Amino acid sequence: MTQPPETNGRPSDPKTAKFHKLLYEDEMIDLNQLKLIAWGGIPFKYRPLSWRLLIGYLPVAKSKREQQLKRKRDEYDRLIEQYYNDRLLDDGMWRQIHIDIPRMQPLIPIFQQPRVQESFERILYIWSIRHPASGYVQGMNDLVTPFFLTYLSEFSNSQSQQLQDVENFDISLIDDTQLRNIEADTYWSFGKLLDSIQNNYTHAQPGIQRLIKMLATVISRVDSDLHNHLKNNGVDYLQFAFRWMNNLLIRELPLRLVVRLWDSYLAEGFLATFTPTAAMQANASSISSNQSTTTAYQNLLTSSSSAASHQHLNNHQHGSNISLTSKSGSNDHHMLSSNNHFEGFPTRPNNNAGAIIPANNSLPTSATTTSNASTNHHSNKISSSTWNNGSETPFSASFHLFVCAAFLKSWSKHLLREQDFQGIMLLLQNLPTYHWSDQEIVMMLADAYHLKETFSPSHLRI
Repeated sequence: MTQPPETNGRPSDPKTAKFHKLLYEDEMIDLNQLKLIAWGGIPFKYRPLSWRLLIGYLPVAKSKREQQLKRKRDEYDRLIEQYYNDRLLDDGMWRQIHIDIPRMQPLIPIFQQPRVQESFERILYIWSIRHPASGYVQGMNDLVTPFFLTYLSEFSNSQSQQLQDVENFDISLIDDTQLRNIEADTYWSFGKLLDSIQNNYTHAQPGIQRLIKMLATVISRVDSDLHNHLKNNGVDYLQFAFRWMNNLLIRELPLRLVVRLWDSYLAEGFLATFTPTAAMQANASSISSNQSTTTAYQNLLTSSSSAASHQHLNNHQHGSNISLTSKSGSNDHHMLSSNNHFEGFPTRPNNNAGAIIPANNSLPTSATTTSNASTNHHSNKISSSTWNNGSETPFSASFHLFVCAAFLKSWSKHLLREQDFQGIMLLLQNLPTYHWSDQEIVMMLADAYHLKETFSPSHLRI
């Protein structure tokens, strides 16, 4: 669907009006602007088209949208004829998909409806057959759900405009053609996502293994008390973080919040790629290379409807000075002055008497105060092979790493109360996030963004 949602004139809310103009009034969409405003959350009725654009499924030219949709949907129909209709029912991959789908999101009614389950089976089987390097890996089915739910929301007549209503949608209200279009758009979007992180699902899943090791490194530096507590009780990060990386936190959060999280993920995937790469190629200054990300962060600050969330975030904005305290037993304090890589981003109180410092208790080059602008710029240079996923990737695995770190940190006090392996693992496998709201997601994203800006780009290699 590329027609504007029904509104009584132009939306009065400034943020909604921005999306409306950008998506439906401008002939050529400014994709950079869309990324910036999407980072702070996308309004319900503008999310489907925004996601199709951010994932790279639709072109930015308004006049070419319908043509592209028809072409890709027709192509998907041909893939069904070529691969799915001739499948062998005793094929091992097909059997595994057929077993996994009914278990998916058991508490959400829409995913228990047979027509929806058949759509998921087709999406997963066709993608897996066409990508033999990975094939089907358990957990991939979870990655389909946010796209399907988002594209289905275009057919919801709910006045509340809440994803919870879409979760209870009666699929019989849409015809086979409409459902097939949702399925096709979901298939291509899912494929774009997996193209970014395919090494997470190839043999031995090396992408996930690497991210888990980096998660342990990050936590050891920002929350050494928690890291040591896990280590002393025999808890390996692989035992709980594998699912976080494999399923992109979909099993840890209510789906309505996963969709909100993915608004930022799809925007961040491009921001994380474009900004530092441009800094390297154009030899831009540290200030100019962070303008877009700073603007994106300001969007985050204004995205939540909760005044308390705004106040909490503002309380942690301390200008350009950030105190980093070593936990090596010394009283050394390092102050960052006029370091634009950190300027304007929130800091957290030093609850654990720890510091955001490297394992050797020395400040990273990129975090050292210097009056030499060229030195500061040089320290912020990175290798695209170590930090970015590649050019124009729709998903940033590195940012997901920092979201997982922020997520784990948010449970630090609870985990430190658990005194044995069993208690820690029971909590980690059943974190009580059901009553979380957008405010908790905003705070987690803010913390993740701060971690990313602290550790990237020069001294933490992904």
